[in-house]
Amino acid sequence: MPFNTLLNHPVDKVLIVDPKDLRIVEVNDRAAQSWKGMKWNEALSKKIDESLKQTIEKAILSAGYFAFENLIDDFQCVIQPLPENGHVHWLVRLTPHNFGSNPFESLFHTSGEAIVIVDNEQIVDCNERTEVIFGYAKEEILAQKPFDFDSGIFSSTDCDTDLYLHKFQRALEGEDQRATMTCRRKDGSTFHADIKMTAFEAGKKTLVQQVIRDVSERVLYEAAMRESEERFRLLSNVAMESVVFINEETIIDCNDQFASLLVSDGRNSLIGKKITEFIKRDEFDRILAILELNSLNKSEIRCSTKQGDMLILETSGSYINYQGERVIAMLFYDITSRKRAEQALEQSSERFKNLVENSPNAVFILTDGKIKYANQSGVSLLAFGDEDELYDLKFLQFFDPKARREVDNDLEMIRHGRDVDYKEMKIMDSDGKPVDIGIKSTLTIYDRKPSIQITVNNLSTRMMLLQEQVRAQLAEEINAILKKEIEEHKRTQRKLIETQNFTRNIIESSIDMIIAVDHDSKITEFNKAAQQLFGYSLKEVIGKEAEMLYARKSEYKDVRRGLAKDGTFTGEIENLSKNGDVFTALLSASLIRTPEGDVMGSMGVSRDITEIKEAEEELRASEERYRDIFEHASDFILSVDGKGNFIYANESFQKTLGYSEKQLKKLNIKDMIDNDCFVKGSLFDSLVSEELVIHFRSKKGKKIISEGESSIRYQGKKRDSIRVILRDVTEAKEKEREVLEQKAKLESIFESTRNMMIWTLDDENTVSSCNSNFTKGFKTITGLKIKEGDNFLEKIKSHVAENRYQGQLMHFQEAFAGQASQFELPLSRDDGKATWLQVFLNPIYVNEQLSEISCLSYDVTDRIEIDRKIRDSLREKEVLLQEVHHRVKNNLQVISSILNLQSSFVTDEGTLEILKESQDRIKSMSFIHEALYRNIDISQIDFTDYIETLARSLIQSYSLTSAHVQLNVDMDEVFLSLDQAIPCGLIINEIITNALKYAYVDVDKPILRVLVKEVEDQMTIQVSDNGIGLPEDFKYEDSDSLGIQLVYTLVEQLDGEIDVNSKDGTSFKFTFTKT
Repeated sequence: MPFNTLLNHPVDKVLIVDPKDLRIVEVNDRAAQSWKGMKWNEALSKKIDESLKQTIEKAILSAGYFAFENLIDDFQCVIQPLPENGHVHWLVRLTPHNFGSNPFESLFHTSGEAIVIVDNEQIVDCNERTEVIFGYAKEEILAQKPFDFDSGIFSSTDCDTDLYLHKFQRALEGEDQRATMTCRRKDGSTFHADIKMTAFEAGKKTLVQQVIRDVSERVLYEAAMRESEERFRLLSNVAMESVVFINEETIIDCNDQFASLLVSDGRNSLIGKKITEFIKRDEFDRILAILELNSLNKSEIRCSTKQGDMLILETSGSYINYQGERVIAMLFYDITSRKRAEQALEQSSERFKNLVENSPNAVFILTDGKIKYANQSGVSLLAFGDEDELYDLKFLQFFDPKARREVDNDLEMIRHGRDVDYKEMKIMDSDGKPVDIGIKSTLTIYDRKPSIQITVNNLSTRMMLLQEQVRAQLAEEINAILKKEIEEHKRTQRKLIETQNFTRNIIESSIDMIIAVDHDSKITEFNKAAQQLFGYSLKEVIGKEAEMLYARKSEYKDVRRGLAKDGTFTGEIENLSKNGDVFTALLSASLIRTPEGDVMGSMGVSRDITEIKEAEEELRASEERYRDIFEHASDFILSVDGKGNFIYANESFQKTLGYSEKQLKKLNIKDMIDNDCFVKGSLFDSLVSEELVIHFRSKKGKKIISEGESSIRYQGKKRDSIRVILRDVTEAKEKEREVLEQKAKLESIFESTRNMMIWTLDDENTVSSCNSNFTKGFKTITGLKIKEGDNFLEKIKSHVAENRYQGQLMHFQEAFAGQASQFELPLSRDDGKATWLQVFLNPIYVNEQLSEISCLSYDVTDRIEIDRKIRDSLREKEVLLQEVHHRVKNNLQVISSILNLQSSFVTDEGTLEILKESQDRIKSMSFIHEALYRNIDISQIDFTDYIETLARSLIQSYSLTSAHVQLNVDMDEVFLSLDQAIPCGLIINEIITNALKYAYVDVDKPILRVLVKEVEDQMTIQVSDNGIGLPEDFKYEDSDSLGIQLVYTLVEQLDGEIDVNSKDGTSFKFTFTKT
């Protein structure tokens, strides 16, 4: 039944749901209408109900086709995955529980896998796909027993059947199960199947749904892969090469040959190890570089076995897929033996070459008739300078025509593998001079080509002897004595030749330079060692002046003079090589004399000692450096023998202990040591230590503490002396003791300060140290357990009293900026009350760098409470005092008003003047009390403002009809107490009043100046005018003015001084000390 038919089902509610977000992608009208009364197109993209959501989620988790039979609002729920274009949706079908049709039927026939329903041991239902896969009709399948493994649809081994039955039982218990079985078709063929078993309820029965999927192709593929890997492993195990598989430098597999190659405990012991444990890193990187280039070239590497033996391996490899991963497959072939054989062959070849080179017989190698090689004897035989001149010359050109044909014939026979006898003939050298020779030829290989080796003996000497023998035989008949002499001469010649050859061999084989000159200083002998060192060939120096070998002519003359005087010379000289290099040689030379004593020349034996001289110079310089280091080292460096006698002591030891080197030679180290650092037995046992501590007593009796180490110096295998290196730590020990004492004192203060909480913070606000009061105090106040390592500000932030907090924690940042501070910090207790702490912060500098801050704190809650009460009390008193001053001011104002009222009833001008002056005096005092009760601080008054107010009030009161008075003030900001402000106000009132009344008669521009200055609590007040001035004979004692008398009386009350000046007007200046 197709899905669109299901969507049009007359009874069922059908939905198609996206499993990602459980939104509806398709729905029929019945499902949409039951879901909030919507139409089907309105329900699209809406999320499903919570009850249905839980059912679908369970089905998705179990990945089943028919999840279970559930009652959801009297509906039976069937859920099935619906693949479509690579994406899986879920088909949800809700069938009324009492609806008669089977909801599983349509879903069975739409599934791509075979599905059977099993009730206990009976198949009760199957879909159409089951009939197709197995080839049975549905009736035949329903008639089969699912557990009949002999004739049923399942066919497996006993092991598989037991596992299948076990999983079937687990499925009945409610757990989804998977099993792999072999299934049997009707025609008898079998296939591999993956079976998923899910239980569900149908009425009162528990049925098991089995989804059968054909996985034969996958099983066959896996079997083929295993078989291929097994064949490959078998092939690698029988191969001669060592095979190894590497994944990211790790050995994941190898054959037995590779394990045997590395002499391991078997291939399993190598798996999991790094290949670089056996192959050097640079060698492995080179292999990887070759693989990256896809090169098939083989390379040679070196690796180590488990026992440390070095192997030479030839390797190749490539990237392959192994067990599903891209790995490196490498083949190794051990070529160690072959390489050693090649090396031995090269050494053997080199030895043969040296033998041929040094052979007295001439050796030539011919290829195609041309000379390709000639040893030194061959070069000398043909009178050439070196081998290069002979190269590629035809060997036959050195023979006359007759001998040439004979030699050519012999060479041809040699080429055809025939043997040719030894022959004697003549050969022509480069100068055309014939030389008697013996010649023998053999086949050989040279430069990978068939060649002929010719060995030639020089017979010139032997031919001369034969000629002598012939002449001797002819003369024997004439004179027998002559024959005897000739025979004796021949024996002497042979001995001479043997001696010469022996001497020549000695000279040539010597590693020293041997040079001989004749009586004219011409070089006659120049051995190979000399040739190698000077760079000259024998031909280049024979017959040349020996002076050419000297770097300095003066040394050559010294050698000549020494030989002439003593007959010998031994000393160092500087020689000059062919390329201009100068080297130092040790020369031992002597004269060569005839048996008669005549000088024939001289011979010298010398050896290059340049490196020795450089080494000696370096050794001397090194000794000088070390001696300088020892002598000027601040440490004590000394050496004593086994009995304690001084062998050496450096300058630092001598100066510190006050002994000279000579005095120390007479002393024993035991006599100078103050502490008991010796044990019984040898000094080697008690004085040798890596942690040596010795207390010396200086010459002046001062105790010197030293620490260091010592070691034994051996002479052969015998203990010879003791080397000691010590450092004077006397001052350090004293400072350490002082530091420990200071530390103990500080710790005592730190811990014993009563009720004082002390701690330090680092730059991350972490507690770096604290005393016990700190831990106890904050535990008591806040309940917090703050310890070293905790972030102080983070912990304390939440316990700051918010209603009293005014940003005090910012002071910690200021302290880290280098600013010391103190403040009061309110903390909240558990009972809601506040505890006040007085906190002092100070920066701590280490090496001029601010590293930490120190914090001190103590509880000031009681003091804060007392201060609060005192402030409250003071505030009450200040309010009362302000009220008193206000009342005094009002009373003075009342008195002034009464006087003013009284003036209206007085007609006498004198009395009116007195009343007005009294009013002004009262007003001046009233201003003071008004300023006090208006001021916050009632203990003192702003005197500057008061004076200016008083002056302007008086000027207004005594305003003149003729002109207006100009007021000039020059006043500092001054505050005076009440006791000094009232007298000063009355004084200024009297002076200004007097000036306004009498000073400005006939003055066009009256000016009044008021000056108030304060210098270090010394007050100066000056009131001056530009009026007519005082009489010349003015004396205040004789004045009957009440105002003048008040001024002087009040100045005296202030303990001040007054100065009156009547020049250019009148000036009153009085001074007093501010209290």
